Amino acid sequence: DGLPFSDEDKEYMLELIKKWSKIFFVDVLGFAIMGNHFHLVVRTYPESDVSDEDVRERYKRLYGAKEIVSGFEFERFKKKLCSLSWYIKEIKQGFSRYFNKKYNRRGTLLDTTRQKKDRRIMLDFSRSTFYLQKNLEH
Repeated sequence: DGLPFSDEDKEYMLELIKKWSKIFFVDVLGFAIMGNHFHLVVRTYPESDVSDEDVRERYKRLYGAKEIVSGFEFERFKKKLCSLSWYIKEIKQGFSRYFNKKYNRRGTLLDTTRQKKDRRIMLDFSRSTFYLQKNLEH
C-alpha cells in the first residue's frame, strides 16, 4: 500500500514543500517527513506585509502569465498566498495525487477520523505558528 513512505516519496514531499514555499508567503522554520505524515513549522506573512509587486511575481512564477488578474481576483489570490490552510492544502493534494498514482490508490491518504484529528492539529499548529511568530519578533 506504499506505507511507510519510501525515501523517494519523502523526496517528492520535500520538493513539494520547496515548490509551494516559493509561491506562498511563508518561511519554513523546520520540518520532519515521517513514515506516514509530515510536520512543518512555518512563519506566515500577513497580507499587509505583502506588496502588490510580490504578488504579481508569484503569480507569474506559478502560472507563467504575463498579465495578472486585477481587482477582486487579485485580492483573492493575495489572500490565498498568505493563507496557511491553502499552503498545506496544496502540499497535501499534490502529494496525494503523486502517491495514489504511484501505488494505484484512490482518495485521500487520511481517513475521516484522521482528518478530524488533523483539523484539530491544524488549529493547534496555527496557534503554535502564531506563538512562534510573535516571539521571533521580540
